[in-house]
Amino acid sequence: MKKIFNILILIFLLIPICSQAQIRAMMTYTTFMDVEQSPYLETFINIDPLSVKYVNISEGQYQGIVEITMVFKQNDKIITFSKVDLSTPLEQDTIPKSINIIDIQRIAIPNGEFEFEVSFIDKNNPSSNSVYKDVITINHPAKKLSISGMQFIDKMEKTIKPSIFTKHNFEIFPYISDFFPEKVNQMMVYAEIYNTNFAYSDTGEYVYRVFVEDFENGRIVSNLFRMKKEKASPIKIITQSFDISKLPSGNYNLVLEVRNRENKVDAFNKVFFQKSNPSLPQIPSDMTTADIANTFVERITSKDTLAYYIDYLYPISTLMERKYALNLLPDNKGKHKNLEDQSEEEIKLMMQRYFYHFWTTRNEANPEEAWEKYKLEVGRVNQQFGIKNRPGYQSERGRVYLKYGPPNSINSQTREPSAYPYEIWHYYQIPEQGNVRFIFYNRDLVTNNYELLHSDARGELKDYQWQTKLQKRQNPSNNPDLQKVDPYWGGKVDEYWERPR
Repeated sequence: MKKIFNILILIFLLIPICSQAQIRAMMTYTTFMDVEQSPYLETFINIDPLSVKYVNISEGQYQGIVEITMVFKQNDKIITFSKVDLSTPLEQDTIPKSINIIDIQRIAIPNGEFEFEVSFIDKNNPSSNSVYKDVITINHPAKKLSISGMQFIDKMEKTIKPSIFTKHNFEIFPYISDFFPEKVNQMMVYAEIYNTNFAYSDTGEYVYRVFVEDFENGRIVSNLFRMKKEKASPIKIITQSFDISKLPSGNYNLVLEVRNRENKVDAFNKVFFQKSNPSLPQIPSDMTTADIANTFVERITSKDTLAYYIDYLYPISTLMERKYALNLLPDNKGKHKNLEDQSEEEIKLMMQRYFYHFWTTRNEANPEEAWEKYKLEVGRVNQQFGIKNRPGYQSERGRVYLKYGPPNSINSQTREPSAYPYEIWHYYQIPEQGNVRFIFYNRDLVTNNYELLHSDARGELKDYQWQTKLQKRQNPSNNPDLQKVDPYWGGKVDEYWERPR
């Protein structure tokens, strides 16, 4: 992961583990710095007991064991590793009554970039195993300003009796997801700021800001913002709670900034999350009241042309914008089912206002220039990725191209034995994330219809069975838990995915 936020972003995983059964596990990991100025990685794993095999270890006593191995590599050299056997509570039956199996580890690790591998094995069913890989960046230099990972938490209490949840005399219970459903109205975060006493030794104070921003466009959500002036110190614990009951459905970042007296950002970190609020009204007033007089949009007088142009915007629209745009676009019969009480002129004006509002939020100084540049890109993807009865901007490759720009490399394989034709797109950098890959595949073998199969970009489709699906052309399988088929002659998709070219 190339993007440096001073720290690794919190990652959430739902990991299918084996081919014979399925261990259901959720894991988060975040980096921190201890009192000795040494960085460490904190992992929190929650395993569903019903997904683990229990065996009789004594009369009427049953137990399951999961082996968890974490390996950190640089240039194929192991820097550090951890291996633990996580035993379940004793049960009186092979069907456990425990709610979950929990493990927390704190692993000392130096600063740098590492290949991170986590493997899970059910010790009572050794054939059930899986490996998860990622690239992580640790950046906590001693005596220099940095920010820990931002950890969503379920609750935080003063320590009475130390436990695996104890940190700085508090019991901190992680929230094991980056998804907040409609019924979850509060979002709590825990983070630490280090070495402000060195960074601000002259003034002795600084300001930190915590806020929610729209993942799609970076705009700050106005009512979800905190700011506080602090005295410089070796470590500052940050805990904030936000009421997200009125936050519209969508993708967001929670951001922590440290600013100096000149209001310059000296360090920051952010973590991605999703909110679902389907019953909440989604339309801001300025989307429907924009003044289009004497603007380029006023010259677009055809309702049909406006409909085409608005549909072009789908790949780069926010969730809120997509929902509103769907109301403006006619159905296959040319009818506006949700706007039946509006005249044709009123509908056209609504479309113009929406279209103008869309581009002023992207480029307030020159919205027409932003639109013209984008329209040229739409023309390119229509030419490259279009098929009969479907323009290129509606394809998955077209959407990715328009949203993230042209990839730094494309590896196209059309004749690999056993696999469907596929393309791996590699981006050095997209907003908020580096070293990102997309794999598309063509199941009909004839047209230019490549579907998105898997990506490691945040907010994109993730399918940990993607290798099995890619190779179903000659290796059909009805096993829903199978992540990967055996290697086959001429197959190089693993190599191309791990080392894009």
